Amino acid sequence: MKLISKAAMATALALGGVAMLGAPATAAKKEKKEEGPKLEMSNEFRKPAGEAQAALAANDLATAKAKITEAAALAKNPDEKYVSAQILLQIGLQSKDEAVQSEAITAMIDSGRVPAADLPKFKFYAGKFAYDKKDYAKSKALLTEAEQAGYTGTDLYLLLAEANANSGAAPQGLGYIEKAIAAEKAAGKPVPEEWYKRGISIAYQAKLMPEVAKWTRLNVQAFPTPENWRTALVIYRDNTNLDNQSMLDLMRLMRLTKSLAGERDYFEYANSAFERGIYGEAKSVIDEGKAGGMLNTSNQAISDVYTQASSKIAADKKELAAAEREASTSNNFRVASGTADALMGYGEDARAIPLYKIALQKGATDKDTINTRIGIASVRSGNIAGAREAFAQVNASGPRGPLVSYWTLYLDQRGGGATASAAPTGN
Repeated sequence: MKLISKAAMATALALGGVAMLGAPATAAKKEKKEEGPKLEMSNEFRKPAGEAQAALAANDLATAKAKITEAAALAKNPDEKYVSAQILLQIGLQSKDEAVQSEAITAMIDSGRVPAADLPKFKFYAGKFAYDKKDYAKSKALLTEAEQAGYTGTDLYLLLAEANANSGAAPQGLGYIEKAIAAEKAAGKPVPEEWYKRGISIAYQAKLMPEVAKWTRLNVQAFPTPENWRTALVIYRDNTNLDNQSMLDLMRLMRLTKSLAGERDYFEYANSAFERGIYGEAKSVIDEGKAGGMLNTSNQAISDVYTQASSKIAADKKELAAAEREASTSNNFRVASGTADALMGYGEDARAIPLYKIALQKGATDKDTINTRIGIASVRSGNIAGAREAFAQVNASGPRGPLVSYWTLYLDQRGGGATASAAPTGN
């Protein structure tokens, strides 16, 4: 993630100013009540410190650095230590030397004389310098102190996210990315996609698979691109022991979100459909993959599925009308569900829905699969309300719960009543 820029950091630090060793005449005319607290500095310290300040004003940074080093060695009390460190900070800023800036900020904090209002900011920048040095434990400690002292903002949260993630505390790191997202939204600003992707990366590297699923979903919610849908669904697929039925319904969602890519996807989809006797869908998926240049036409496994599916379509279609009639009279729920599956494979989603409902009425044992299919057929036929109703019947804690949650997310992104994409047609 892009963290705070060096330019922004230099500007913020420069706002602290440099303690004046001698007040100009105009300042002396001001009322005493406007003067700040008097600094306790010996004449022995003032001489090299004043020379350092004069050299700094003349942009003679080498002399300024030599003189402030001399002054720092003579610093005895907190005020002298604070002033010498403050001048050193200005030298570091003018020379763009981050090592000097880091040294100066640490010395200012250690002096105990940083104004209370500025201390959270200085702790933040000290934490940032520690982070840049890859001292993640120190960075996390300083940044946490800054937060506890009242420092807020996305720069702090993103640094804490990285410091935690890089020191073995991935869950806490993810929590800070969530804080950064919430702060950005509260400020009315768009949240960069990079933040969601970083959440996915942190969770994945830490093998926190529930968090991976959560962050891929958040990414899809904010940026529903085919690439992001693919990332979410492929990670879900590869880390879940899906049965053939669930794989088929996952691939159907990938097809609708245009996130199928490559030979493996199209073959797994076609093969899942073929093994379920859904020949029209098996053939149409391979046709689609060929048209999009996603399939190697010489691949024997793909050719076999295509040839066998194509050879069965004519006879299969011929039996559908009789099967629909039988579904109404047969006591075997599988007649209704099997016929509905075939109709879905030919893009006849509206005709499939009543048959799935008959299967439920006649005691279908796998109600979650049937309700999932009713939901999918409703989505593809434009019945969004019906789809929501069907998906709501699926046990959210069961094996199909996560899969259906992705289908529900797809519905959410369609704006409720919007018509879904037309159902893929089988041949």
